[in-house]
Amino acid sequence: MTIRDVARRAGVAVSTASLALNGKPNVSPEVARRVRRAALELGYKPNAVARSLKTRRTQLISLVVADVTNPFFSAMARGAEEALSRRGYSLIICNTDEDAAKEAQLLDVCLHKKVDGVLLVPTGEQHAAIRALAEESRPLVLLDRLAPWMDADAVLSDNIGGAYAATQHLIETGHRRIGLIAGHVLVSAIRERVAGHVRALRDHGIRRNKELTVWAGHTSRGGYEACLELLKLEPPPTAIFSANNLMVRGAMIAVRELGLTWPDDVSLIGFDDFEEAELVTPPVTAVAQQPFQMGLRAGELLLDRLERGNSPTERRQLRLETSLVHRGSVATPHAGCEEVIEEAKRTTCPPHGVGGAEHKALHDVQYQGGIGNA
Repeated sequence: MTIRDVARRAGVAVSTASLALNGKPNVSPEVARRVRRAALELGYKPNAVARSLKTRRTQLISLVVADVTNPFFSAMARGAEEALSRRGYSLIICNTDEDAAKEAQLLDVCLHKKVDGVLLVPTGEQHAAIRALAEESRPLVLLDRLAPWMDADAVLSDNIGGAYAATQHLIETGHRRIGLIAGHVLVSAIRERVAGHVRALRDHGIRRNKELTVWAGHTSRGGYEACLELLKLEPPPTAIFSANNLMVRGAMIAVRELGLTWPDDVSLIGFDDFEEAELVTPPVTAVAQQPFQMGLRAGELLLDRLERGNSPTERRQLRLETSLVHRGSVATPHAGCEEVIEEAKRTTCPPHGVGGAEHKALHDVQYQGGIGNA
């Protein structure tokens, strides 16, 4: 079956059938439905190779994310796929594991496989593949993070506003000694969240104590280790703000491992909501982002670039609103909560110390299986 057969069955011109099957906007919805129904009835399959040779397009878009197992990036991918599939494009998802070398390899593949465009969550490091991508004529849209050396469209969250709201909520609840698990220093979104946190402290007359900020890895393990480091301080913080969803999971493990509870002994709040935040007891307060909309809007921006040409002028940067989801993990600090934490540290076995092999084994199982009984 050819596209001529589809056009004949739908009662339209071949050109109209082509426009409809390629998701072009200049076809009425009723005609587009008729053409798609005719194609389905006839079992029509377009010749992708022939079409790519003729149009010089593969109808393929690459989405390069940091960690596809992170629910934030999974939702982002779903949004991008939604936007692209409407217009006849397919999505290839690549995972960098926050590794610049792996990112370089994946971007090099994208360039040589002639994908029509790239949606990129950058690691934050410069390398030859990044520079080559920036110099390419094919469209590029950054998601979640900026790369200052790249002139590209971007779809981001209001990181400063979200972190400000989270920190302000802790301050208004009575906390003055607030720990921050920051994440990777090269990631622009993390730097913006730190800036929002610091601004909230300053606006409320609280002097920033740099020992209360721990730069950690983006993973649950990073959050776990950073939380233990914060709770070892003298005196420890009465509240901890984690700058991403995986790190707050690690912080939850650390708090429970010490025999403490939130919010009675330490308040917890995270940036980026996640499903388990509602399932634990008490549920965890979080700054909610819009990852699905982020992917959707980025996909639409990329397709606009493909349709209108990838002009270097009029670069667009969209900032999506965040919202603070109030739950049960934040409360007014009670008198003596620092002493409770000190006692917990004295009576709990060290996670990785001498004689702590069984403890470490249990700890590793918790990482692989989630947050255990938390």
